[in-house]
Amino acid sequence: GDSVKGPSESAEIVRQLKSLASALGIPVIVLSSIGGTMEGRRLQRPTIGDFNTAIAQHADIVACIFRGGLRPAGVDGAIDIAHVFVVKNLRGKTGSVALRYFREYSSFLP
Repeated sequence: GDSVKGPSESAEIVRQLKSLASALGIPVIVLSSIGGTMEGRRLQRPTIGDFNTAIAQHADIVACIFRGGLRPAGVDGAIDIAHVFVVKNLRGKTGSVALRYFREYSSFLP
């Protein structure tokens, strides 16, 4: 499909999604990758500044899944740990939680 052309088009899409969510009374989840923006940082974890400005400005909640220190598939006894960081929450707290990632099921559990 067509790609987003620039910041103003991206901002318009985010505003339309937020309007749709409000009109229908439902949450809308937008997925975004943040690429290699964390490389070179001392503390390699996502922050609100890693996201598109439109997402950072208009979203009510921004949460990130970070899986650092990935292990090769098939390593016996290896436990993959993922961290979910809530970096923006207009109606509550921000923070993080560690979860176990089960690669074979593509699932996260506490």
